[in-house]
Amino acid sequence: MLFSARSAGIFARQVQAAGLGQHCAGLIAVCISDAVAKAANDTCYGLGAGIWTKDVSAMHRLAAKIKAGTVWGNCHAVIDPALPFGGYKQSGFGREQARQGVEAYTELKTVIIKL
Repeated sequence: MLFSARSAGIFARQVQAAGLGQHCAGLIAVCISDAVAKAANDTCYGLGAGIWTKDVSAMHRLAAKIKAGTVWGNCHAVIDPALPFGGYKQSGFGREQARQGVEAYTELKTVIIKL
């Protein structure tokens, strides 16, 4: 789930109003919690998400809960052709790039021969 500067302010106010705790430094003030994951997943899309925080352990825990094909931590839109790319939900089916992308264009066949 990506936020513009305007929606980041709205989201930060919602986080505060919900009593979700202290704000983290960065573009978006977010407290790592189940409520944040629920809010991030409350969409029919899931191509990518970004988490900005100083707490890498908390980032890993939140990334595991977010339903998105790519989750960036303290960066955004970093793409590597060696990594699979694709989304969840209405953001796509399958993966592009890497081994997983090539496998989408292959078809297995079993041949049995009695000698």
